[in-house]
Amino acid sequence: CFARCYGISSVAGLDALGRIFTMRARPEAIKYLVFVLVLTVWRCVALAQRGYPPVVLVSYNVENLFSPWKDTLNPDTTYTPGGEMHWTQERLRIKAMRVADAVASVDAARPPAVIGLCEVEDSYVLRQLLGKTFLKSIGYCRYHRDSPDLRGIDVALLYDTAQVAGLGCRWLRPEMEGRGPWQSREILYARFRLPDGDTLHIFQNHWPSKYSGAAVTVAKREAARSAIMRVVDSILRRDARARIVAMGDFNEDAGNELFDAMSATSVAEARNKRLLVNLFHPARRQGGMEGSHKFQGCWAMIDNFFVSSGLMEGRGYRVEKVEIFAKEFLLERDSKYGGVRPRRTYQGPRYSNLGTSDHLPIVLRLKFSNFAL
Repeated sequence: CFARCYGISSVAGLDALGRIFTMRARPEAIKYLVFVLVLTVWRCVALAQRGYPPVVLVSYNVENLFSPWKDTLNPDTTYTPGGEMHWTQERLRIKAMRVADAVASVDAARPPAVIGLCEVEDSYVLRQLLGKTFLKSIGYCRYHRDSPDLRGIDVALLYDTAQVAGLGCRWLRPEMEGRGPWQSREILYARFRLPDGDTLHIFQNHWPSKYSGAAVTVAKREAARSAIMRVVDSILRRDARARIVAMGDFNEDAGNELFDAMSATSVAEARNKRLLVNLFHPARRQGGMEGSHKFQGCWAMIDNFFVSSGLMEGRGYRVEKVEIFAKEFLLERDSKYGGVRPRRTYQGPRYSNLGTSDHLPIVLRLKFSNFAL
């Protein structure tokens, strides 16, 4: 560290330190030694902080961000002006503003570099979000396509081209053994160039829900996990230090055993076995909100970030912080079960123009470091 901070060779650095430590313990020598050590620490910290700006990722299930127009491919008219929810263009405009406010508030210094969304219906609602709110001034680009999901809800990735460069995407269709693919949401896999020139691989997920029962639907979530890990394994075989993030709504609590086949208990195990690290595993979480989603009074951490060991160690971008973004304007009092809950757009058929989603956004902050751990 001494040699690197002062731009000299390791041999010269060791020789200089040796001369200092072999000086007689005179008061002026001790003062000089303390001065050199303090200066070295200061220069090391400054060197570590110098480099590239932080990169912020957000994943957010925005709950039924629907177009008010009847979809010819989807016979459901619930979210239309004449439907059960009386969903209108004005209500879409308000909800889009609420979503934009939520994602833009996660960092006062800069907008998120990448935003992963779940439950967007089509490109029309994304145009409303990116073109009719203050997100327009940022100039986000997007990866999205209509999925074969029966409810007509998709995943999407928005990215700020001033911070990261999009390198392309493809779509993964989970398949169950002996059954093949089914009509469900696809997994969006995209690559981005980070400010330091490295590649960031992102998988945006919205795994099948437990609506028909956890035991009945677990095979579908296992199929989604397998689809991701086949690609992750391929990436890590080519580059063991690859920077990978799998994020989104997994419809399983972070401590569920379903994740044992894709995540490791330590960074070393993740590196050696080509697995990921579960950032919201109960063993890693420290205080804060109990979960990202509340159902019948129980919080669950069903939104999550999984990262490769390359984002936990080594020089370059590394995980600095992960959090549930739980600002007051996204919460309301839970009069039935106590405490608070996410402020939804609808509670049953009752509409609230202050609501956003039944999920809370989750945030991953990556920081560049010149030093390897």
